[in-house]
Amino acid sequence: MHDVLLFPGHAAYTLDRLERELNSAEASDILHRIDDVATTEFGRAGYFLASGGPGGGSVRIAVDSPEHADMAAFALSLARYRIIQGRQRRSGVLLGHSFGHLAALTCAGAFCIEDAARLMFHRNRAIAALPAAATGMACLGLSAARTRRLLARPDGFGAGEAVIACYNSPIQTVVAGPAAALSRLRRVAIDNELLYVRLPASFAFHTAAARPAVSAMRRLAAGIRQRPMAGPVFSATLRRFCTDGDDLVGQMARDLARPVYFLQAVRRLRAAGASSFAECGPSPLLTRLVAEILPAATVDAQARTACLAALIPDRNRWPVTAGP
Repeated sequence: MHDVLLFPGHAAYTLDRLERELNSAEASDILHRIDDVATTEFGRAGYFLASGGPGGGSVRIAVDSPEHADMAAFALSLARYRIIQGRQRRSGVLLGHSFGHLAALTCAGAFCIEDAARLMFHRNRAIAALPAAATGMACLGLSAARTRRLLARPDGFGAGEAVIACYNSPIQTVVAGPAAALSRLRRVAIDNELLYVRLPASFAFHTAAARPAVSAMRRLAAGIRQRPMAGPVFSATLRRFCTDGDDLVGQMARDLARPVYFLQAVRRLRAAGASSFAECGPSPLLTRLVAEILPAATVDAQARTACLAALIPDRNRWPVTAGP
């Protein structure tokens, strides 16, 4: 096994950062294809506003919303994958976090860009159709075991409300649930000097709260057909490799309500012979988690590069150690 290429999901990317990163020739084609789907099928003209110019055009994200930021991060992951493959041309395992799994499947050839965009739109429509509720997600600087104990405190904090949604690393866990429970969690985190970051997610993804959206997304996406994969993709929710025999459209729908086991996925890939990790995203969020999971792992220098144009050859690598 060679490299593991990582595809991020929800994260605190600013629109300025995403727009700057998306101004490349590789991204321009992807954005226009997503725009065409948004305009012709979903009545969302100008989803990404792009005009011709040097280096692929000038991109502006039309609306400041989690949905647009998610789609921009998805498009950027596809563009980064194109650049990395164009430079190194070698096989690798693709691993996505949250909706980054769809980017991984798309890069493996399971879906064309247009169908992947349709799946993203259907996902958002299915969630938007749920009864209104103030929910969200937050990242905690605690192990899963310590997080469970915190949520089960006898004083009632978080009981039956916030739950673990993502197992990120030995020292980082994502919880999701009602906004009120997350606010209480924030106060406890501050009092105990713990890392707490509220994620820009519009819903408590990867929890039972999303189960009603699963059947809705499957119904909306019934016409989308998957294609044979050209490379290996590891599912962080199923904790195994995907196969062409899997119902990948159904898998994306069910993932709305299933926890993400990124920590366990990285350990299993390392045990299977993974030699290095590189990130197909705007910043080294997932490679930092890898450094916490595998202190002796090698993280690709590309993952620490600020912009697409400055990507450096894959030979330029260095080992990283775990840190705060």
